[in-house]
Amino acid sequence: MSEWQPIETAPKEKNKKLILFFPIYNGEVCVGYWDSDEYSSKPKPIWRSDNMRGWGVRAMRDHQPTHWQPIPEPPK
Repeated sequence: MSEWQPIETAPKEKNKKLILFFPIYNGEVCVGYWDSDEYSSKPKPIWRSDNMRGWGVRAMRDHQPTHWQPIPEPPK
C-alpha cells in the first residue's frame, strides 16, 4: 500500500481516480478526481469526490482534500 502524499503532488489527469483524504469531514477517505471546471461560468479547479452530492458543491469547493494515494490494483 502506498503512503499518503500531499495533495499538491497528486496527478491532475482528466478522469484519473485517486483515494482522497478530507480532514474537515471527520477524516473522510473516498475516491475522487481532479476537475478543471473548464465549462463552468465561474471556473475554479477543484478535487471532486464520490461524496460530493452529500456534502454539496459549495462545501466541496471550500474544503478540499489535503492528501492522496493511488488506488491499489484489484485482487487477482
